[in-house]
Amino acid sequence: MNYIDIFLIVVLVLGAIKGYLKGLVVEIFSFLAFFVGLFLAIELTIPVAERFFSGNDYFQLFTVGVFVALFLVAVLIVNLLAKLLKKALDLTFLGFFDNVLGALAGIFKWAFIVSVFFWVFDSIGVRFPDKQTDGSLIYPYVKELGPKAFEWLSKVLPFIEDMMDSLKNIGDKHRSLYTFL
Repeated sequence: MNYIDIFLIVVLVLGAIKGYLKGLVVEIFSFLAFFVGLFLAIELTIPVAERFFSGNDYFQLFTVGVFVALFLVAVLIVNLLAKLLKKALDLTFLGFFDNVLGALAGIFKWAFIVSVFFWVFDSIGVRFPDKQTDGSLIYPYVKELGPKAFEWLSKVLPFIEDMMDSLKNIGDKHRSLYTFL
């Protein structure tokens, strides 16, 4: 066990605690909210930005703002619905089971999030040295979670692959903004 494992254990324990407090329903909905928000933002950013801001000198900047706003609104709406459902569930005997299963979902969610960060950093060339990861007990499992999940999801839900292509197209269409920042 090394410091990477200690970091991962802390993150996963915090995920379990947070998941227990939220419950399975809210954990699932908040996890789905990320994808719903991302999907809606990717699909609607260009049409909304062109409708309201085309011809504006700051169109590229407004496009980023529209993306962020659409993402946040979608996430907030889905999370609000989840909390309403959780309140109803807590009124039944299933509330305790919802909390226990929420702890497991919290562990998975945070392992997935950390894995995606590792994946992104790895893809841009930022990696842990082998001497730091060789003795790790948890890192090899967490590292593979994000890429494997996206690989599986793109087979089950073909629009995931299309969504990733759309995200690349947004970046290609407005590359000058990203080089400016």
